[in-house]
Amino acid sequence: MSAVRRGAIVGAALALGYLAWVEIPVPLSAILEAVLDPVIYLVLAIIGLAGAFVGVSVVLAWRHARESPRWLAATFVGLLLMSVLVVQPFVRETRSTRQFLATADSTKGVVTHKYVRGGIHLVVDYVVAGQPHQTRKVGANPHWGTPAFAEWQRGDSIWVYYQPAVPDVTLVGHPGPEWRALIEALVKVWTIWGVLLTAYLPLIVHRLRRRPAVGGAPLHQYQT
Repeated sequence: MSAVRRGAIVGAALALGYLAWVEIPVPLSAILEAVLDPVIYLVLAIIGLAGAFVGVSVVLAWRHARESPRWLAATFVGLLLMSVLVVQPFVRETRSTRQFLATADSTKGVVTHKYVRGGIHLVVDYVVAGQPHQTRKVGANPHWGTPAFAEWQRGDSIWVYYQPAVPDVTLVGHPGPEWRALIEALVKVWTIWGVLLTAYLPLIVHRLRRRPAVGGAPLHQYQT
């Protein structure tokens, strides 16, 4: 059995095993009922194929890294470019938050409502110069710098940062990007795309070099 085939089998087995023992801690009776549902077999097949794809990718990445270290260099360059796309919003949000806080005042507010609808929503009441104000914020969105708001509950006290000239323009809680979220995003990019680039970039390059040109000759014959 080839290494690629073994990688596919191991990857599929690990994916299905993880799904069975970690993600679906359900009673045996529910499992027996699910066995009769044909949709379950489709879902399991998709998960198994995804696991097999991951296993094959790991095997190919390891093989290409051993055969030629230049592919590791190409992967490293590709990962650096992808990291720029991850870090740039973080840097932009950091600058924006610092500029906001440089001219902002702060006061204590109270969380009056909390609900989940496309993210965690907080409604905060606060007072500025004796005048009541209310702000609504959404957490856990795709953009950097918005806290998840999971730690606050209705009735909790929370810091509100506002512009003195426009008290309704606010930031609440712990404003600014979260380093932990950035690090987690970079780890995912380098792990997933590191394997994919090392596994399939050599195959793509070799295929392009062998592709016939208009006149029928391989492209590499025209390279200088």
